[in-house]
Order: sequence, then structure tokens, then C-alpha cells
Amino acid sequence: MNGDALALFPELLLPESDSLSKGILPVQRLEELVRNGNIRATTPISDDQIQPSSIDLRLGKIGYRVSASFLPTQFSTVQQKLQEMVVEEVDLTGSALLRKGSVYIVPLQEELFLPDFISGRANPKSSTGRLDIFTRLITDYAARFEDVRAGYKGKLYAEIAPLTFDVIVREGSKLNQLRLSRGAPRSSDTMLKEMRETESIVFSPDASPIAPMIAEGLQLSIDLEGTESSDIIGYRALHNTAPIDLANIGYYDPKEFWEPIRRNARKTIVLEAGEFYILASKQKVSI
Repeated sequence: MNGDALALFPELLLPESDSLSKGILPVQRLEELVRNGNIRATTPISDDQIQPSSIDLRLGKIGYRVSASFLPTQFSTVQQKLQEMVVEEVDLTGSALLRKGSVYIVPLQEELFLPDFISGRANPKSSTGRLDIFTRLITDYAARFEDVRAGYKGKLYAEIAPLTFDVIVREGSKLNQLRLSRGAPRSSDTMLKEMRETESIVFSPDASPIAPMIAEGLQLSIDLEGTESSDIIGYRALHNTAPIDLANIGYYDPKEFWEPIRRNARKTIVLEAGEFYILASKQKVSI
């Protein structure tokens, strides 16, 4: 049965009486949505795109450098807004350089044809965040970034703004991911507190369990002490580096892009405006 029919009769896909009536959809549900055409793509969706509770999204063939970030709002599509905002078209079929300080909109290969009771929420992949690439999902007639309203049927777009490094991307690059949900999932605080009842989730540096700080998520502090074997407490991004090709995994020497930050006697750090840092948490976490 194709996606059009399932959109008319969504109960044939995921019955409301299913035991997983609310919450983020796991891998087997995402696979069902792909098989039934509710998640589609211009090229076949590969197995490695589907994670335990999310699906990686891929850049399409063409991107657009735009004059500013924007949302289409409820009155227009992304393509309609692009007509007002495009500065330059970028061909992604080969390697394309995205320059820091610029904003790009890229139509994604994936599009959605969701049942009325399924919505979505996107976020950057962790590798994207570590390179300080600001990435957000946009849908047609959207009033908010990253949100996919229940029953959405249409194309997906990524806003990409490299902030620290020039980066090289191409058709098929994966910068963000999408989680789909049925109903309203429980708050993360509720789930963390329930988990805390049965297992330890936060540990001190010596691996001893400690009480977690739960308030709008799990609260962690920054480690400004380092270890006996190393006084490095973090890294600050260098300026004027070579572009980073996102396809080259495990290829670059970190010293070409980062300078170490060493602990001081006061165990403090001053974070300067406009700089990009990577710092470690003092606590260890196990979920």
C-alpha cells in the first residue's frame, strides 16, 4: 500500500491501540514509515541513515546562499521565500565550499507524508555541533525552526550557517537528524527521575555514583581541574584554518584547528565572545 493511501487511512499503518501510543518512534517504526512511503527521498534511504530513534537527513543537489536567515511563516513555502532571499546558487553534486559567516538553505533529499497523529523534531548531528555549524530544519508554512507539525506533507530544508570553520559539503552529506513522535512524549525530567529510581545515571570523576541535578534536563558542570596526567581542560578553535571536508572522517590533525586550554591555579576560565570552545563535563553520565 502506498503512502497516499496510508495518509487517508493512517490506522492501517500505526493503530491508535498500539502499546506504543505515545512517545518518540523507535527504529522499527521508522523503518515502517520508510517502507510505506510516509518518509520518502529522491534517492533510496539507506539502512545506515536510520538510528535507534532518529533518521539522518541528506543534503540535495542544489543549495542557496541567502541574505539572511528566515522562516516562511504560515503564509508561504520555503521556495517562495527563497525567491526573495537568494544571493547565489550552490551546486552540491561535486564538492561545495560553505564559508563561515554566510547562511545557506539546502533542500533535503527526504520529504514527509505523515499521518495526522505523528509529528517531528529535528536537531543537528553531534559531529555538526562539534564543528560549530549552526544547522536548523525548516518546513513549508512553518512558524518555528526544527518543528515538523503533525500530519505534515511536504519537503524539508536545512538552514546551514558555518560559524567558525569554512566547510566542504556535497550532495548526500548528513548534518541533521529527525525524530518522529506519536502524541505528546513525557517530559525528559519525568523520564530521568523514573530512571534514577532503578539505576545510577551520574558519577563523579572517580566513577562513584552521585545524585543527579534534574531541572529541564540533566544539569552538568564543567571540569576546570583536569587530571593528574594532563592539565588540559579544553580546546579553543583556531582562526584562519583550512576548510574542513565533512567527508574526511578521522583525517585531520586536531592541532591544525584547535589550541589546548590549560588549567590555572584559580581553576577558572574566561570565555571570550565570538570564540568557540570544547570543554568536558566534570561528571560522567551513563544512560
